[in-house]
Amino acid sequence: MDIKTIAVWLGHSSTKLTLDTYGHLMGTDAERAAIERINRAFGHQSGTSPGQTSGRPLPLQTGEGI
Repeated sequence: MDIKTIAVWLGHSSTKLTLDTYGHLMGTDAERAAIERINRAFGHQSGTSPGQTSGRPLPLQTGEGI
């Protein structure tokens, strides 16, 4: 989801305020790519965990040292 939409939903006056407040919680494209590569290396389809058959990606867990 784009930052402008999130800012509007939160009632923030600017995207800068949203990013300054919540930016540390948002993953980067590099983190998402790394998680996907790791999941594929362990044989998981497109970021799914073992036993997960929906094909939907796992929630991104940022800040866990990846």
